[in-house]
Amino acid sequence: MPEDEPKEVPDDCRVFRVVHRDWVKEVDGEERPSSQAFQNHRDDGLMSVYVEEDWEDTDLAVENLIKRWGEDYRVCWLRAGDIRELGEKVYRAPNDEFPGHGAVEHPGSRNRPQGVKSRMAKKAQWYEPGS
Repeated sequence: MPEDEPKEVPDDCRVFRVVHRDWVKEVDGEERPSSQAFQNHRDDGLMSVYVEEDWEDTDLAVENLIKRWGEDYRVCWLRAGDIRELGEKVYRAPNDEFPGHGAVEHPGSRNRPQGVKSRMAKKAQWYEPGS
């Protein structure tokens, strides 16, 4: 793979998404991320995630994500392979803001279809320390 091409994330690797409390809803008595939590950023047309495989200590990394984003945020995760099954690309996209940064891209469009966002929301699990 050429150096300038994004590096894929293995299918069994968990990727983490930071979710604002406004993007949490209750379903059957349980809090779940809403589909809105899985939309692309308007500036670059990508959805930011964090790749567990690139962290030495997941509990510490998630704790630091919450410190960085603030108490109004929670962290959920999906497996990269589950995201790919929905037709999305998942790859590493390092930045200087936080280790393990990655991106999810909807091929051919800057906008992820509502059905794909809804399926991501249903598959997502809240991160629990030690899990």
